[in-house]
Amino acid sequence: MMTATGTRAEARKHLAGRWNKGALIAFCYFIVEWILELIGTGLKNNAALSLAYQIVFFIISVPISYGFIISFVKLKRGEDIDSFGFLKIGFNNFSRAWSIAWNTFLKMIVPFIVLILFIIILGITISFNSANSILSKTSKARESVDRATIIERAELSYLEATQDYSRNPTSSNYRTMQQAKSNLENARRETSAIATVAEKKSNGIFTALMMILVFVLYFACIIYIAIKSLSLSLTPFIAYDDESISGKDACNLSQELMKGNKGNLFVLSLSFIGWAILTIFTLGIGSFWLTAYMNVSIVCFYEAVSNRNVEV
Repeated sequence: MMTATGTRAEARKHLAGRWNKGALIAFCYFIVEWILELIGTGLKNNAALSLAYQIVFFIISVPISYGFIISFVKLKRGEDIDSFGFLKIGFNNFSRAWSIAWNTFLKMIVPFIVLILFIIILGITISFNSANSILSKTSKARESVDRATIIERAELSYLEATQDYSRNPTSSNYRTMQQAKSNLENARRETSAIATVAEKKSNGIFTALMMILVFVLYFACIIYIAIKSLSLSLTPFIAYDDESISGKDACNLSQELMKGNKGNLFVLSLSFIGWAILTIFTLGIGSFWLTAYMNVSIVCFYEAVSNRNVEV
């Protein structure tokens, strides 16, 4: 199996003299997608038309995407391909593209359902935490008023007892003053203890733990979906090279070929990050050449994994 560096070198070899063609294909695909999005935006004021268009857009986007992927297979292999050839490829293979997409969806449906459930649970947990926080603040405010009232009463009693003792310093008034002072100190200690307990209760330890658990499971699910996507990434190429194979079998074969190779494809994808950053300095124009580079590299990866090295 070639390294990421070797795969990219192989892609550059096959792109020699075809870089502009690859960039033009990527540009034309961008134009088609932009026009389709623009039409959708223009229909937003009409709910019925907008909904109908979104359905149509969803239906045709699958074969268009399939045709775009296969265009780079043809480009890498030196086959004749027009700039807008992905449209012809896609619509000529409409049912096949949808068969691949449907079977890929079925392979991914369980983790997606789990992900949706985690999002729902996360939303409920956040809502519960917000409601609990509001209740806690209300309860704390009420308790604060109650504590202030208790202390205020104790202070008034102590003040009255002090004044009585000042006017008439008898032993009886002295004991009353000392008792009032003791009551005030006890009231301050007790309300302080109540405040501490209330503060601990408002921490929402259980809610915090639940949120942490849900976040961990959520990201675990995201990682699983990413791994699953990598295992199914070769399906369009397999289906293109073997027209007799069904979409379901193409998905299964992709999973077989990607056993032990998912990490290699992931590393290959990451190796383009530097180039992606550089396209920013070209105002995005360089992304068209980068798209061709990445897609042809993935074709080379597929051919290496499947031992289908097609030389031109």
